[in-house]
Amino acid sequence: MIFIKTIVTTILLSSFAVSAAPPDPVLPTGACAGLLKKTSVVTYTDADSAAGRIGPDNVPYLHFYLDFDNGLADIGFMDERNRLGSDEEDVQTIKESALLIQDAVFSLKLSSTFRYALEFNIDYIQRNGESSSTQGLLIPTNGGATFLVTDLNRPFTGVCQKV
Repeated sequence: MIFIKTIVTTILLSSFAVSAAPPDPVLPTGACAGLLKKTSVVTYTDADSAAGRIGPDNVPYLHFYLDFDNGLADIGFMDERNRLGSDEEDVQTIKESALLIQDAVFSLKLSSTFRYALEFNIDYIQRNGESSSTQGLLIPTNGGATFLVTDLNRPFTGVCQKV
């Protein structure tokens, strides 16, 4: 008898756990704008910058705009670094900001891998003319007005707010 009660209790508790799961997120409409911050301590030299290797992998911040209705994305960067002079007191701060990608093809789908998340893919042409893509997750919060964002290919996380 105790065995049967245990089985019944386990089944009831399991059904409550399943019913308490969050609903699948819905695909958003409109657009969102946001900022991603690099979550790595890897730094790059002035030589990398001078050689034109400024891009999504070696800047501390990316700003972006995602158009859900038209499937387009714009991505820019902000970079700030210090260049040391001949002595420790001779420091020059260099700031740079630019648009990296404009009107890139952007797609979004419900994630089959990550619970309560939307997977995105952005296909774009790099500055050197090569095709590339990046994938990431949008996790809806605040009733779908805000998204937590993580890039699955690079060490960037951030937030995107519907506009």
